[in-house]
Amino acid sequence: TGEKGKNYTFNFHLTPGGSVAGKLVDKNGAPVYGASVRYVHLDDKTEGTGLAWSGTDRDGRFIIHGIPIGKIHLQIRTGGKLISPDHDQQKPITITEGEINEIGIIQAQAD
Repeated sequence: TGEKGKNYTFNFHLTPGGSVAGKLVDKNGAPVYGASVRYVHLDDKTEGTGLAWSGTDRDGRFIIHGIPIGKIHLQIRTGGKLISPDHDQQKPITITEGEINEIGIIQAQAD
């Protein structure tokens, strides 16, 4: 704890990342609302946590900001069930600093 009236200096190094955006639909092409979309970083297999996830809106759209630069796959869940394509069936998504990578439509793999 700090002393009252004393000034402290904190230095932070924030690394800019990139973003990914897309639309989630079911097997009939209807938007999937309320799904959780996270990323898995392929370089070190870390899963996005904290603010690095998104929920799909009523149109099935999502956007995740602040993803570290590199290659990722997406992990999508709804109602606790994994509905994203298997990682070996996904084309890696390359995240570039300051860019929004629009990946288009993803079809959910649930019945």
